[in-house]
Amino acid sequence: MDDDDFYRLPVPANSRNKSYFGMVLARALRNHLSVVPTEEALHAKPLLLRLKPPLPLRVRVYIFRATQNIAERQEGAFRVQLTATNTPLLGEFPKPRFEFDRSNNIRCLLIGYNPELRTFIIWDADLHDATGFTRSRGVQAPPEVVYKALATGIAERQRDLKGPNRRETIIAARPERLAEAIERRVDLSIDALLSGVIPGC
Repeated sequence: MDDDDFYRLPVPANSRNKSYFGMVLARALRNHLSVVPTEEALHAKPLLLRLKPPLPLRVRVYIFRATQNIAERQEGAFRVQLTATNTPLLGEFPKPRFEFDRSNNIRCLLIGYNPELRTFIIWDADLHDATGFTRSRGVQAPPEVVYKALATGIAERQRDLKGPNRRETIIAARPERLAEAIERRVDLSIDALLSGVIPGC
């Protein structure tokens, strides 16, 4: 099946096909996979992928459907809803807080995918769980970065998060440029860690 036919397939409800977003991700990265994930692996969340250099050799991908809701604080913002499924508990807090699974020193990626626009959004996973996150939390991206990626293939935009010295670069990309976007995201995350924007984790 070619890409046009694949992306024309109806998006199944998550309850009927939990592997859909894994399939979309693996298809976009098919020329960069060192191991093709099995159908069972595509159901996993997070999804463990083995990639070829210059991409990280292994990544854990937390991928969610990115939706656009007029009720967002920023009009037209795209949003994913983080959930604590298969994420480790982080320390003792008045309320439970969670973090992404970085066991075995595997880098995590936080990705949203909007099926209607066929566009991926990549946030800085290190920033979003530097102090943990609650069981369910929304993460937004401004519409401009998504629409620019839709027009040009790849785009990025900076925004300030709560807290001192916390600036995030959000990257959006069409499927054919997802590998490039991931490489850029990893480079930016390493730079942020080395510069002290993100505490060591």
